[in-house]
Amino acid sequence: MAITTTSPTGYEVRRLSAALGAEIIGIDLRQPLDAATVAALRRTWLENQVLLFRGQEFGAAEQIRFSEYFGPVDDYPLVHFRHPDNAKLMLLTNAPVKGTTSTSRNAGARWHTDLSFTARPATASLLHAQRIPEIGGDTMFANQYLAFDKLSPLLREIIEPLYAVHELFSGRSEPLDARMLEMKAVHPRVAHPMVRIHPETRRPALYVNPSITTEIVGLTREESAGLLDFLRGHSVREEFLYRHVWRKGDFIMWDNRCLLHMAVQDYGNDQVRLMHRTTITGEPCGRVIEQPGGAKPQGAAQPASQSAAQPALDDAAQRVVNDNS
Repeated sequence: MAITTTSPTGYEVRRLSAALGAEIIGIDLRQPLDAATVAALRRTWLENQVLLFRGQEFGAAEQIRFSEYFGPVDDYPLVHFRHPDNAKLMLLTNAPVKGTTSTSRNAGARWHTDLSFTARPATASLLHAQRIPEIGGDTMFANQYLAFDKLSPLLREIIEPLYAVHELFSGRSEPLDARMLEMKAVHPRVAHPMVRIHPETRRPALYVNPSITTEIVGLTREESAGLLDFLRGHSVREEFLYRHVWRKGDFIMWDNRCLLHMAVQDYGNDQVRLMHRTTITGEPCGRVIEQPGGAKPQGAAQPASQSAAQPALDDAAQRVVNDNS
């Protein structure tokens, strides 16, 4: 039986799974929201990590307006994924875009968290289903609070002070094209804490991006591999998951600071999947790492400030990462 409660501002909250997620019932996002409703939604979101709004029929302006209740909306940094008519929208589709093959047709097919290749990883992502396949095309989410909590106390103690390197496109097996190489030059490698303290809930979450985390600072790649392989598998254990089966008009927002997600690509190109996504700019986290030889790419983000619980990398650790590149 679904667990449903009523918020102080009148909407209903229906739990989606034991691990995470809640459906919000009774809000029409075509209409502006008052401050009390926005504050209540934020509390519900922080408690559940994923919010689902069913049957929402709105355009780009309404999606951006709602997104801005939760923070500034990014012009998505991977320019080839931007909607051709609006830089604040990411267009995710397997259908041709203005007569050309979609560059986002395979996006998100591996477990990941958004924009961890930057020093300001995304706070939230918000996805609106425009067209969906008849069968398939689900999105899966994994709760990284639970992933951290379920580690042994000793392993939690070992990884809490460690940083890991996140590198754009490092998980690709195909050669990078010229546009990708340009983006990679603008977004150098970043070292993030392996245990991230959520800036609002203050809860610790495992923070390893299975798609682009390459090594642990202070260890060689060979030494890193075993621990990272274990954490990649552990982070997506079945009891940490919610799998969302889309309906047209579904609108979902999720918290990238404590979740992984993956788009399940189990449908053919004869079935169109088309989504519009907005992305909320994140808080400073981690530290930009210089490239081999000490050169920092032109236009690269500056190192982010660190909290007292997550100190900046020291010079020795910085050299280890450079030496192992």
